[in-house]
Amino acid sequence: MAFRPEIAGALQAQFKERTVEKGYLLMCRGYTKDSGVLDEPLTSTDDPDSIQSAETRFETLYRFELPIASSKHASSRFSLIKAVPLTGRFHQIRRHFKKSAHPLIGDTVHGDGRQNRIWRDLTGDSRLYLMAWSLRFSHPSTGIPLFFRARFPRVWHAIFDQAGFCPFLADSTAISA
Repeated sequence: MAFRPEIAGALQAQFKERTVEKGYLLMCRGYTKDSGVLDEPLTSTDDPDSIQSAETRFETLYRFELPIASSKHASSRFSLIKAVPLTGRFHQIRRHFKKSAHPLIGDTVHGDGRQNRIWRDLTGDSRLYLMAWSLRFSHPSTGIPLFFRARFPRVWHAIFDQAGFCPFLADSTAISA
């Protein structure tokens, strides 16, 4: 993003100072709370004996159920979530949602194989349903606040069709970051 070393350094400083807000969208198994903070400490990937604090703020955008049997249940429930990591730990969002019994769909390491198969069969795609969706930071030269939002890959539209919900049409304040 930066073409000059001093601009790159200023951007890196914002990341280091944690003034950059990164927003993610994800789909997970089950019905989640309306909102909250997952503040479960995580082990360091560099040193398994080291415990690091980790916090992820989340907001449930939409919950839905599909009439597809899953283990002991006659149907399968899912939630679309906006997540903002307040710390930057390796696979933090994936690990936090697994620990809260809501693994991400498509997560082959921390997920639920039965739920992953449901979505692979529905969409023909085996991707992880976690995407970096928004980025907010200050312009490194002018200080002007900047906000960027990614487009949804086409396969996400299959989720929106199944859920009967589209974030594009939702209240823009609910999913602004």
